[in-house]
Amino acid sequence: MSSSFPDANWNRSKCEPGKILLGGRLQSWEDHHLRLLEGFHTVQSCQTACCQSPACDAFWFLENMCIQVNCTVPATCQANRTGTSDSVLVFLKKSKSTE
Repeated sequence: MSSSFPDANWNRSKCEPGKILLGGRLQSWEDHHLRLLEGFHTVQSCQTACCQSPACDAFWFLENMCIQVNCTVPATCQANRTGTSDSVLVFLKKSKSTE
Protein backbone atom coordinates (compact mmCIF):
# COMPACT_ATOMS: atom_id res chain seq x y z
CA MET A 1 0.00 0.00 0.00
CA SER A 2 1.59 3.27 -1.06
CA SER A 3 0.90 6.79 0.14
CA SER A 4 -0.30 9.22 -2.46
CA PHE A 5 0.77 12.84 -2.51
CA PRO A 6 -1.08 15.60 -4.41
CA ASP A 7 2.11 16.41 -6.33
CA ALA A 8 5.06 14.08 -5.83
CA ASN A 9 7.41 16.38 -7.75
CA TRP A 10 6.76 19.22 -5.33
CA ASN A 11 8.33 17.20 -2.51
CA ARG A 12 11.67 17.27 -4.32
CA SER A 13 11.53 21.01 -4.89
CA LYS A 14 13.11 23.46 -2.52
CA CYS A 15 10.89 26.23 -1.23
CA GLU A 16 11.91 28.26 1.77
CA PRO A 17 11.50 31.79 3.11
CA GLY A 18 14.00 34.27 1.74
CA LYS A 19 13.38 37.81 2.90
CA ILE A 20 10.87 38.16 5.75
CA LEU A 21 9.46 41.56 6.64
CA LEU A 22 7.57 41.70 9.92
CA GLY A 23 5.11 44.55 9.68
CA GLY A 24 5.78 44.64 5.94
CA ARG A 25 3.44 45.55 3.14
CA LEU A 26 3.61 46.09 -0.61
CA GLN A 27 4.32 49.66 -1.69
CA SER A 28 1.97 49.86 -4.64
CA TRP A 29 -1.03 47.76 -5.61
CA GLU A 30 -1.66 48.63 -9.25
CA ASP A 31 1.02 46.47 -10.85
CA HIS A 32 0.71 43.55 -8.50
CA HIS A 33 -0.80 40.22 -9.25
CA LEU A 34 -2.45 39.49 -5.92
CA ARG A 35 -4.61 36.52 -5.06
CA LEU A 36 -6.53 36.28 -1.80
CA LEU A 37 -6.95 32.70 -0.58
CA GLU A 38 -10.28 31.78 0.97
CA GLY A 39 -10.60 30.75 4.59
CA PHE A 40 -8.61 31.03 7.79
CA HIS A 41 -4.85 30.64 7.48
CA THR A 42 -1.70 30.40 9.55
CA VAL A 43 1.69 31.59 8.31
CA GLN A 44 2.61 27.94 7.72
CA SER A 45 -0.49 27.09 5.65
CA CYS A 46 -0.03 30.29 3.68
CA GLN A 47 3.60 29.41 2.92
CA THR A 48 2.66 25.85 1.93
CA ALA A 49 -0.02 27.11 -0.46
CA CYS A 50 2.40 29.58 -2.01
CA CYS A 51 5.08 26.91 -2.44
CA GLN A 52 2.59 24.72 -4.29
CA SER A 53 1.51 27.51 -6.64
CA PRO A 54 3.93 28.14 -9.55
CA ALA A 55 2.71 31.74 -9.89
CA CYS A 56 3.35 32.60 -6.23
CA ASP A 57 6.69 34.28 -5.44
CA ALA A 58 5.81 35.81 -2.10
CA PHE A 59 2.94 35.92 0.34
CA TRP A 60 1.47 38.62 2.50
CA PHE A 61 -0.01 37.35 5.75
CA LEU A 62 -2.36 39.98 7.14
CA GLU A 63 -4.68 39.36 10.11
CA ASN A 64 -5.06 35.62 9.29
CA MET A 65 -5.63 36.35 5.60
CA CYS A 66 -3.28 34.83 3.06
CA ILE A 67 -2.53 36.92 -0.02
CA GLN A 68 -0.35 35.37 -2.73
CA VAL A 69 1.91 37.70 -4.69
CA ASN A 70 3.27 37.17 -8.20
CA CYS A 71 6.57 39.01 -8.69
CA THR A 72 7.11 38.39 -12.41
CA VAL A 73 8.61 41.87 -12.64
CA PRO A 74 10.82 42.22 -9.53
CA ALA A 75 10.47 46.02 -9.43
CA THR A 76 6.75 45.64 -8.75
CA CYS A 77 7.43 43.79 -5.50
CA GLN A 78 8.94 46.66 -3.52
CA ALA A 79 8.03 46.48 0.14
CA ASN A 80 7.99 48.86 3.06
CA ARG A 81 7.04 48.65 6.72
CA THR A 82 3.60 49.37 8.16
CA GLY A 83 4.65 49.28 11.79
CA THR A 84 1.81 46.86 12.61
CA SER A 85 2.71 43.47 14.03
CA ASP A 86 -0.20 41.63 12.38
CA SER A 87 1.31 41.97 8.91
CA VAL A 88 4.09 39.77 7.52
CA LEU A 89 5.46 39.84 4.00
CA VAL A 90 7.54 36.81 3.00
CA PHE A 91 9.49 36.40 -0.23
CA LEU A 92 10.17 32.75 -1.07
CA LYS A 93 13.23 31.14 -2.59
CA LYS A 94 12.11 28.36 -4.90
CA SER A 95 14.19 25.91 -6.87
CA LYS A 96 13.31 22.70 -8.65
CA SER A 97 15.56 19.74 -8.03
CA THR A 98 17.45 18.37 -10.99
CA GLU A 99 16.87 14.72 -10.14
